[in-house]
Amino acid sequence: MTKDNIVLGITLVFLVITLPLVLLVTQGRIDLRPRAGFGNATLSFNPGSPNVSVGGETVITLKVDTGDKLLSGVDISLIYDADKIEIVEITSASYFDTPLHVEKNLPTNTAPFSAMQIILVRKTATFELGSGDREIATIKVKGKTLGASPFVMRPKEIVAYNATGNDSLLTPQGSLATQVNVVETPPSGSEPIISFLTKLARTSNDKALPDITVKLTVVDQLPTTPVSKVFEVPLTVGQNHVYRLTRPPLTLTGVIPGLKKTILLKGPKHIRIKVADQIELKPGVNPEFDWTAIAKQLPPGDLPDPDQDYRQNGAIDARDVFLMKHRIGSKSTVDVMVADLNYDGVVSAYDLDTLFRSSATYYDDEN
Repeated sequence: MTKDNIVLGITLVFLVITLPLVLLVTQGRIDLRPRAGFGNATLSFNPGSPNVSVGGETVITLKVDTGDKLLSGVDISLIYDADKIEIVEITSASYFDTPLHVEKNLPTNTAPFSAMQIILVRKTATFELGSGDREIATIKVKGKTLGASPFVMRPKEIVAYNATGNDSLLTPQGSLATQVNVVETPPSGSEPIISFLTKLARTSNDKALPDITVKLTVVDQLPTTPVSKVFEVPLTVGQNHVYRLTRPPLTLTGVIPGLKKTILLKGPKHIRIKVADQIELKPGVNPEFDWTAIAKQLPPGDLPDPDQDYRQNGAIDARDVFLMKHRIGSKSTVDVMVADLNYDGVVSAYDLDTLFRSSATYYDDEN
């Protein structure tokens, strides 16, 4: 066989293999990219035009509404003025189980602007995907200098799952730009605005904890009679069993800014303890309080009494021991709600031991 015949044979084999593939792609029978024009994704910020004080922090929530389309992923960049604000933390919504890339304070070609990028995916069965209005992520922002910072979304891809079994791109629309106003005092009023972190004492790190509602009491130590304000605050549990505000921040309506404030915190099965004393609460946004240290974790033991409309009596006493002992070994929903102190799904001797260990903190700390 001549050299020319060998070359010709190799060429024919190559064409036989590659030509059908080329035709298949060019005829559109292989969809190599998500298809656009499948529907719309309405993006928004909450709040729409947030305020934050110099040195204070606030949280901005990114949201998307995909209508009846099943959301499977997002790729969004945001631009902001790094001289005016600092991005403290980006937390992806629990809907997205695979954060591929979450990064803040990225450089841009135009000073003083910086960028952040959020790429999130939900890897799950199709029937577990969700549609409609939902959170993408929360962004904690800190004020640096007075002024207004642009806060602009640049969505690259909003991906949804369609009926044909393919991922398709949604067309972004809605409020893609806002601004963060860095102010001395929020114009909405003079009340202090706070956020905080807390933990429950004597829980196991390998047990999942539920979201809870706590009672936060602010005591104003006036020269005559202390004045108290009580707030019921929903909390969401996160990594390392740290609880934070479900809807941050918290405006302390009716609390006069100033010195000598005492803050007490009480959980749903817990004794109230003093988490801050003789502190100053400034008008507007205050720095976030961290009450996760062991000495400030909420001690369990003051059980909600089913015979008293699930009210707590402010003490660890014989009634709590009675409620606990009569539920040992139970896994019923009501009994677990009342007496399962470590949230492992069963009322056990461990819970009774925890009750006795907490008895050193016998009554609610009054002030």
